[in-house]
Amino acid sequence: MPREDVVWFAGLFEGEGWFRFCPKGRRSMGIAVKMTDRDVLEKVQAKFGGWIWDGAKRYKPQHKQSHQWHLDKRDQAYAVLAAIYSFLGQRRQGQIAKWISQYKALTPIPPAPMIHGRTGSYTRGCRCAECKAAIAGYHRNRPRAVTVRTITLSQSSPT
Repeated sequence: MPREDVVWFAGLFEGEGWFRFCPKGRRSMGIAVKMTDRDVLEKVQAKFGGWIWDGAKRYKPQHKQSHQWHLDKRDQAYAVLAAIYSFLGQRRQGQIAKWISQYKALTPIPPAPMIHGRTGSYTRGCRCAECKAAIAGYHRNRPRAVTVRTITLSQSSPT
C-alpha cells in the first residue's frame, strides 16, 4: 500500500472514524468511517476492503444522507490500524491500544459439529435430541480467551 494512501486514510480516520468494541466476550470487532460523501467511502473500500452501508437514518429532512464504511474482519482491521498508528494523535493511539487488547483476548472460533441435516446455521437443520446435545456441548466446551499473537505498542508505531 502506498504511503500516501496510508497517511490520507489516517487523517480521514482521525476525524471521521470509530471503533466497534463488543463487550462481554463477543467476537465481533471492527473499524468504521461515517460521512455524507459516498465517493470518499468508495475510495476507502477500494483501497482497504470492507463494505458500505447506506441505511443510516436521517434525523431531520434537511440533513444529508450519511453512509458508513465498515471493516469487520478483525485481522484486516488490525493490519489497517497497525499501518496508520504512527500518524494518529495520542488519544486515538490509546483507543487503538484498547482495541488491540480486546483483539489479543479473542481466539479463532472452531467449526461447529456437522450432524444430521444441519446446513451450517444454528437455526436450521436437524432438531433431534442428538443434534441439540452435540451443539450444546460445542458451545459449552469451546475455548474462550487465548492470546492470538503478542503485540507491543511503542510511542512511534505498533510492532
